[in-house]
Order: sequence, then structure tokens, then C-alpha cells
Amino acid sequence: MELKDQRALYDQLSVITAQLESKGENLDSPWLLSKILSKFKETIQRRVLREKVSLPPTETWTRYKLMTTLDNVIKQEEEIEAQMPKKTSFRPAQPRESKGEYTAKKRPPFCFYCDSKEHWSVACTKITSPKARLEHLKKSNRCIGCGSKNHMFAECNGRGCINCGKKHHTSTCFKSANAAPSNPTMNSARSLQNQRAEEKRKSAQVRHNLVVCDERRPSVTEESDGIPNLSVMTVEETSRERRNEEIFLLTGTVRVQHPRTQQLMELNVLLDTGADRSFIEAQLAKDLELPNNGTTTMKLRTFGAQQPKQIQCINTCIEVWDAYGQGHKLHVYTHENLTTQFPRSKLDEQDIQFIRRKRIKLSTSMKGTSYSPAILIGCDQLWSLINFEAPHFDLPSGLVLVPTRLGYMVSGKKLVERDKSEDELHSSVHDVKLRVNLRRATEVNIQQYVLGLHPNVPVQVGSMEVTLSVLATPPLPVLEQIFITSNNRTALWDQKRLPSLRCLSYEHAEQLQCSLEHECECLPAESQVRCKCKDDAIMNTYQSIDNVLPATREQVRFLVHPRHGVMTKINQDVSAEIIVNVKEAIDDSITEVTDDICTIENTHLVGCYQCSKGATTAVKCTSTFNAVTAEIECGEDSFTVPCSPSGQISQLAFLMENARVQMQCTVKCGSRVNFFEVTGILKYVHKLHGNPMVYVQQKHNKTSEFRWPDVNHIVDIYLQW
Repeated sequence: MELKDQRALYDQLSVITAQLESKGENLDSPWLLSKILSKFKETIQRRVLREKVSLPPTETWTRYKLMTTLDNVIKQEEEIEAQMPKKTSFRPAQPRESKGEYTAKKRPPFCFYCDSKEHWSVACTKITSPKARLEHLKKSNRCIGCGSKNHMFAECNGRGCINCGKKHHTSTCFKSANAAPSNPTMNSARSLQNQRAEEKRKSAQVRHNLVVCDERRPSVTEESDGIPNLSVMTVEETSRERRNEEIFLLTGTVRVQHPRTQQLMELNVLLDTGADRSFIEAQLAKDLELPNNGTTTMKLRTFGAQQPKQIQCINTCIEVWDAYGQGHKLHVYTHENLTTQFPRSKLDEQDIQFIRRKRIKLSTSMKGTSYSPAILIGCDQLWSLINFEAPHFDLPSGLVLVPTRLGYMVSGKKLVERDKSEDELHSSVHDVKLRVNLRRATEVNIQQYVLGLHPNVPVQVGSMEVTLSVLATPPLPVLEQIFITSNNRTALWDQKRLPSLRCLSYEHAEQLQCSLEHECECLPAESQVRCKCKDDAIMNTYQSIDNVLPATREQVRFLVHPRHGVMTKINQDVSAEIIVNVKEAIDDSITEVTDDICTIENTHLVGCYQCSKGATTAVKCTSTFNAVTAEIECGEDSFTVPCSPSGQISQLAFLMENARVQMQCTVKCGSRVNFFEVTGILKYVHKLHGNPMVYVQQKHNKTSEFRWPDVNHIVDIYLQW
């Protein structure tokens, strides 16, 4: 074992023994100490035993002394190893064993112009003209691309002439005929030799792909151009762990013309640098009525598959237009399913600002949407779409903008920032305040104020001084509630215990100055300890609708306040005493006296009785000459409302104890008093009644007090039946 392994063993044993000792286990037994020491190599054991035998007879060999001695010994060995020169071991080179024997079979030459087996077709002296050779191939029903009799030229998959690259046999090339080689046999043999070397180099390439298809071509007995077994692939990530990163693929859009409507339509494309061929969805090719240029058989093999899967692909072509309006003809193969639908990642705000500032035109939208490419462009044609003359850009997030003829494409890996939010537990520190609606009548209009009054703290409102002298609230243990806050979310912490990881402040959390109070049950074993700990499940608190603020509890409602964190509203059983001091100069001289007569018609009261919402009614106050303020008295309730010759409507609120209401009220704005009547039958509302949506929207008032309905009213109705 190396020294680093000894250090790792020591660290593991230290954790296990510390946990066992914290559970009250006795680890100072000689058998257990010798068992721990036996885990290390012999040289370390000898040095530790020297320390043990040198102890005085009065001292006892304990676990603490054993682990301390082991730590010192390993530390000394590490310092010695760090100062010693590094040793390099040389081993003589051994001959590489052969994994298998390969026998290269040389194919005899054959000429399909003169049927000779002594030379190839490119070196034939009987028919030397390219035109005459082409006519001979047509008369003998051979493919003019490779010379085979097994297929027609439309189905030929040969790579074409090795001299000019066009799709015809090398022996029929007019370009090579104009060169007039002095030794055609040697040149053709050298060309074929170079061709085989190229085939061997291509077949030796290793492709780190997920799906590989080998194209199968018909075997020919006569001579044909050397056709390499090319690989065709599509990459599809079947499963991936969720990590803090986002991958951007080279995706964009092209425009095609529909054959029937003659309108341009956009298609999603994927530039795949790991694919040898280009593909299109079979259904899309059928809808666009693309031509059928033959069928190709391919073998598809995936990771873990024992046998390849044989598929049939149609060879076709499609004409597309790029972002500059230039047309491109793509040779593609049809396939049923190119890739599964995957989400397109969304750019950050910094990247979007950079793109807009540079006025860069992207090939796709900057918004993150689901994406399914209809065309996959491989290495056989994608390089013609790359705009090498345009500059590339690096985005602030580390992504790269690749210039293409389809517009700039985003590629690369973007790291997602970790969530730095923290959960904070806090209790409510009471700051009692009374909300008062104050209406003050002046010579011009009626002014309304909403005041927040603290006990014994006067508030100046114009010429008035308002002081809250007494404020009595019911005893509510729910005010001692603990809250948990994360970013802009606040919820009620209903669990009886605190979280395991506890930090005094956010600064302590950043510096990892926290304490871990875990509740774990550990079972010791010989070389490991298995512990089962309770889960805090903090996120479940935010997922519960009943806990997230705003929330309603007995007689109170918790709301989120922008400045104070949490605000609690108490709507029941609250009493207050308010002192109002008015300091105004009163002019005794009256220059004009108007005595208007104010009238209010009988009105109907609507609402509930024995409830916090109460009952309301709308009254229309009409005066004879001027706009004045009228005084209304309905039993113990008094109001002031505005009146005018055209009439002004005001709302009057009452808290009633009975269902049937019939009150005689007076209205006065001068010396004359007029009467009007307020009647109505109110409703009985309890926490078990009402629309259930009110409880879902948390607009109800829960209370443990049971309120009885108006029994007299119920008896009257029963007697009237």
C-alpha cells in the first residue's frame, strides 16, 4: 500500500471511531486497539509499537494515544517522502503481441473494355478514348459510375473519379485523357495504390459516436472503384444527470418552398459534426414531394447492441435558402426519427444585451423553447454553410457565436449559477399599531386620513392632535409563531424542531461558521458505521398552501409586509381609546346664516349580523339650497355625510346583533330635523357556511367562538308559517 492509501485509511478510521465514541461506545479495549493497528502496513505498526512500549507503567494505552501516534508517524513519512528524489523505473521494451493474423488478399486486375485479366480498365490500350469507353459501358449494360453490372447509374453509390471528383469512372475522365500520361500502367497502379492507402487510412479512424451506421453496397466480381465503408451517425443523449450546466448545440433554421402552395416555410436544422451523412425526416420528405434517387441499405448499431439493425434510406435532395437569400442543394437520406425533442436553452440577459449591442442576427430565437430538428446536416455538407469570413464572438456566459450562412449559431457549455438563497427562521417581535380612518370636514371639502397609531404617541393631523391612549387586544398565543423566509417567500414554520444546520446570520453561513445538531441513529460495524438521520424537509414548508403567507389562523391573518416582514391583522375583540385635541381659532362673528333642510329617503340595510363584516346601506342626502354637511343619528350610532341640492350618496356601516332591523334615524343640517327609516333582514354567517372558495382564497375569519343565531327571529318566522 502506498503512503496516500495509509493516510486515507487513517482518515476513515478517525471518522468511524469518533462517531462511535460520541455514541458512548468504549473503544479502549486492547483487542479493538490491536485490530485498528493491524489495518496499517508493518513499518508503521513497528513505529507505533515502539511508542507503546516506551510508555511509563502508570499510563494506559488508549484509542486517543493510538490515533495520535498514527497521525504523527504518517505525517513524518509524508515529509520524508516529499524530500526524497523521485525514482523513475525503466522497463525494457517488449515486443507487442499480435492479437490476430490478418492476410491481405490481392485482387487480380480485370479490364471491362477488352476482358483482359492482365491490366486494369484505366490502362486499357484497345479502347483509349474516353468517349468510346463511355459508349462501350452503355452497350454492355454496365454502370458508367463504377462499371458494375449489378445496378444502374442512378443507384450507384461510388465516390466517382479520383482525378476530377465528378461522378463517373476514372477510365472515362476527359481530364486525365488530356494529360496524356507517358506510362499509364504505372500511373494507374500508383493511383490505385494511393486509393487503397486512403481507404486504409479512413477505415483506421476511430469515431467516438453513439449510433453508427455502415452503408452496405452490392458486391461486384468485376472491377469497380474502391468504395470505403463510411460511417453515418446521429447523436442522441438518452439520459443525463441534472447538473448545473446547459449545453447549446449548433441549431438554426432554413427556408424551403412548398411544392403546392409555393410559399416559403422554415425548418429546424442541426449541424452535427459527428455525422458523416445528412438526413431528413421521412414524413417531411414525403410532404415536400422530394425526388427518389434510389434506396440505400444501412446498418445501425447502438451501444450495447449485439447485432446491427438494418434500415432502408431513400437518397434524395432538397433545395434550401439561407439567411442571405442564397440557395443551397443538399443531398440527404430519409429516416423516420432523427432525434427526440429536446429543450432549447435560454440565453442570459447579459448575452441578450451583448447580441443586441453588436446587432448580431441569430439563426434561432433567443427564447428557450422545445426543439425538434427536421434536417440533420453532417460533415459532408455543413462546412459549405460555415461563414469563415465573418468573425466569431464570445458571449459573457462563455458561449460561442459561430457564423454560418444561416445566421449566427450559439454553441458551447454555459454553467448555471448555483442557488445562493438561504432559509432564515425568525419569530415575530410585536409592534402594535392601530389603523384609524379619520374624516375631517372643512369649509371647502371633507378630508380623509388613514392613521397608524402607536400607544401614547401623538400624531399631528393639521390642527388636530390624535393620541391612542388605550389599546386592548385579546391574548393570542399564535403571535409567538416562528416564520421561515427564503428570498421573497415567507411561510409558517409548523415543525416542532429546528433544522439540523444552524447559522446565526447570513455572514456566518457564507463563512461556514455553523453548527450541526443532527438526530441520527448509528449502528457500528467492523469497518463502517451506518447512520440514519431525520430529514428536515424544509422545501415541503413552501409547498404547503396552508403555510405560505398570506395565511389565516384563529382570529388573525398573517400578511407579507414590504418593510416589516410580517404583518398580523386582528379584526375581532379589539378595543381602543383615542383622544383628539382640536386647536383652531373660531371666529365669533357670523356674516351669513343659511338654514338648509336635508332629507334622506327610507333605505334598506344589507349584510350579516353578529359578524365582523357587518351590514351597510347607501343613503342619498339632498339639501334645499347649498352644499352642506348633515348629521345622522341612528340610535347609538352617529354619522356626518355631505349633502347637496342634487343629492350625494354615502355609505353607512352598522354592527348589528339581531336579524330583523327597523331603526328610526334623524338627519339634520340646520335647525330642522327630518326622519327616515332603516329596515332590513340580515343574514347569519358562521365559519361552516359560505362559499368554499372563500376559504381557499383565505378571505374568511376562523374563530373558535361559537355564535348563536337570532332565536327570536327564527321563532317569529316559524309562527308566521
